[in-house]
Amino acid sequence: MKHVFGASSHLVFYLCKRIIEVDSINPDDCIFFFTRNYHCPEQYNDLFQNQIHTEYNVTPQQGRVFRGIHFLQTRRNIREFDRMVDPYIQGEDFLWYSQVCNNDICSLFVSKKNCKGYFVLEDGLSSYRKDNPQSFTDWKYLLFKFVLKPFWKRCFEVKNHFVTTDHPKFKGCIGATKYSFPLHQQYLRCVGLPFETVDLDFTPDAVISIDPLFLWTNENAAVDIQKRVYAYVNKQNYKCVAYKFHPHFFAKVNTRFRNAYKKIIEENLEGNVVELPADICLENVMKTYTSDFYTSISAVCIYAHEYGSKCYSYLPILKESTHYFDQPIPLLDKFCIFIH
Repeated sequence: MKHVFGASSHLVFYLCKRIIEVDSINPDDCIFFFTRNYHCPEQYNDLFQNQIHTEYNVTPQQGRVFRGIHFLQTRRNIREFDRMVDPYIQGEDFLWYSQVCNNDICSLFVSKKNCKGYFVLEDGLSSYRKDNPQSFTDWKYLLFKFVLKPFWKRCFEVKNHFVTTDHPKFKGCIGATKYSFPLHQQYLRCVGLPFETVDLDFTPDAVISIDPLFLWTNENAAVDIQKRVYAYVNKQNYKCVAYKFHPHFFAKVNTRFRNAYKKIIEENLEGNVVELPADICLENVMKTYTSDFYTSISAVCIYAHEYGSKCYSYLPILKESTHYFDQPIPLLDKFCIFIH
């Protein structure tokens, strides 16, 4: 039996590693499917040698696998995916561990005949909302089971609306904390915080997550938000402040945002300011140093709080320019100090 793990962040990678250790899975039977330009921490490349790397999507055009009425194009996309993963799976039965259950990659794996089940893994705050994973009942389930699936088969499954907790291959959710998957607690298996210690050549008093504000608000608002947050940080008189860019910044198309945000940091943050490299896991830093932690909205707050850090969220400032985060996340109220 093979075990295929989907990961695009340090959190999910370390959670997968924890599962492998707890369940005593042979690393040779493990396949990592890395997306979003994520790479395995270098020290684990020898242990986990079966790695597949792709970007956000799995087609050359970086579009959807399902092409609607273009049936032949959908078939070509499916076959292209199979050519990518089949040399690693080698026709064996496998379990799929997915950080999300509503995208093309998940439906492509689950719809393979030799997939014998799948788990949904905790993946940041999306796993603490009350709408993840997806589920459906009543007439939608009947329509899928008896009409659409038999007729369209795998080409329809990759439309991705039907890989849910009601899917016959669904085996459960796996999280790092007992708070994850609030609407699916009956399916949850908690394996504990999977993070490790890390040695830096300095001791950060505070750590700032540089979040991709460009996804949620306009450019002028993003600049104003950062300046207000950094002014608050400066008032705390930290000796050393570290910051780290969110993985979104390392996509080629977002290079200009990374450069612009870095300039704002250099012009507004005072004192000894150090950038953490992309391969550093923030959760590992928080476990080691229990620094104060700043973010807009991040599950790192939950893990940092568990390790004893003070967590600050500037979500109220962000909400002044976007309605993207109108849905409440009660855990943030429990774990964060809000900056207004």
